[in-house]
Amino acid sequence: MLLQLEHCLCLKLVHY
Repeated sequence: MLLQLEHCLCLKLVHY
């Protein structure tokens, strides 16, 4: 679950 959260954060960072 923690990995998923980090993945979401990474995607958000890449998106912006």
